[in-house]
Parts: sequence; C-alpha cells; structure tokens
Amino acid sequence: MNINEGYFKKVVLQHLGLEYDVYKRENGSYSFFHHKYGPIDIYPKKNRMLLRWGNQWRSDAFDFINERILTEKFK
Repeated sequence: MNINEGYFKKVVLQHLGLEYDVYKRENGSYSFFHHKYGPIDIYPKKNRMLLRWGNQWRSDAFDFINERILTEKFK
C-alpha cells in the first residue's frame, strides 16, 4: 500500500462512504455515482479519477472530491 492509497482508505473513503455508496472494483479502483458528474471511478494509488459522463480524467482526485463532491469536507 502506498501513501496515496493509505490516505484514501483512512480519510477520503470514510467521508465518501457517509454520503455515497462506494464500491471496490476488481482492478483496485473504487466507484460511485454522483448526480452531477455521473459514474466516477477513483484510482487511489495515483490520486486519479475518471468522470465517465464526460470521459474526463483528473489527476487531483482527492482535492476534487473534497472541493466539489462532498458536503462535509475532510480538510
């Protein structure tokens, strides 16, 4: 487990789980559905995420989740 993955599991996933149904996939990523962005895949080892409706990759996944998705911030 690298630093990003540890931080994701201890902090980000805890907050996401309070507001969304988050599923771990076989490839090591996590998925959930957001009403504005649609299905979202998170790759915690690289701090990346895929917003599937717009087919848009983001390399600042944890900050994006905190700033635009969660109502209760973790920072």
